[in-house]
Amino acid sequence: MTYEHTIKGGADYTTTLTVTDGAGNPVTLTGATVASQIRKVPADTLLGAFQCTVSNVNQVTFFLPASLTSALPGTPADNPWVHDALATLTGGQVLELLEGTVVVDPAATHA
Repeated sequence: MTYEHTIKGGADYTTTLTVTDGAGNPVTLTGATVASQIRKVPADTLLGAFQCTVSNVNQVTFFLPASLTSALPGTPADNPWVHDALATLTGGQVLELLEGTVVVDPAATHA
């Protein structure tokens, strides 16, 4: 699954995604931990990490607080950053849930 996060700098960001397999069946994530990081390119320095919460068996909520989004520089229009999300299931199996891009639109208003 691919997903583009579009984030407004200086504001809380949250989105919830439903995870299914290739046939559209729910992927059970009960008890899993999910990690998702933002980088300019995969091997580059970590820019930020989403706080990920599993809910409703196959849903993951991705959250970034305003304190982090305000510290992220704007993304070049022709070169969005990258992210992925890896779930570690209770048995130790690691699944890639998604990958994609991150676009940060810097805020004009600073609190």
